[in-house]
This record gives sequence, C-alpha cells and structure tokens, in this order.
Amino acid sequence: SGSWELAEAVLSAMRDGAVRPNIASYDAVIASTSGWSKVVCLLKELCAEGLKADSQIFAPAMSSVASAKQWLTGAALLVAMRWRGLQPHVNCYGSWLCSCEGQWPHAIQLLQDARLASSPE
Repeated sequence: SGSWELAEAVLSAMRDGAVRPNIASYDAVIASTSGWSKVVCLLKELCAEGLKADSQIFAPAMSSVASAKQWLTGAALLVAMRWRGLQPHVNCYGSWLCSCEGQWPHAIQLLQDARLASSPE
C-alpha cells in the first residue's frame, strides 16, 4: 500500500512543480494503486490533463475493477476506450468478464456489441 502512496505523492509534486505528468507517470501510479475507485479517478485526471490515454493504461484499471467485482464500472471503461477510438486488449475483456459474476446477460450483450463493432463493414 505504501508504494502507491509514494507514487501518488510524486505525481502530485510533479503537478505542483514545473514538471507536467505524462502517460508514463500516470501509468506508474495506476499500476501501483490498489483501490478501483482511485484508479478510475486517476484515469479521469489523466484525461483532464489533456493526455491521450492508450489501451495499455486501461489494463490495470480493468484488473482493479474486476478484483472489486465492479462490472458496471468495467463496462463504462470499455465504452470509454471505444469512444476514444481505442481497441481494448483481450485482457481488458477478460478482466471485465471476471467481474461479471451474476451479470451474464450484460456480459453476453457487451461481447456481441464488441464483435459487431470489430467486424469488417
């Protein structure tokens, strides 16, 4: 738990100083953060900073959401990725499916939507 606090303190110091955090800065903090809600907040901050999130930075967020069984938040992250023009990694879908325990109709619908979205026109 101490590693994410240190990483977040460094990120905060960067924001307060002359150094602007970049994707790598946020990636390091997100990867070391344990709470799903904190990870989601960090993703929002990253976007508010005007940084372009890539699908790789969403993977630890999806894992964190899955661990907490937050299937709806995971679905929102998948939608956010698609909205930003990102193709979610298969690991993101796998993490999300792990969070869907008891929510299978929703999981099936999202997978069908993803398949349709990735089909050639």
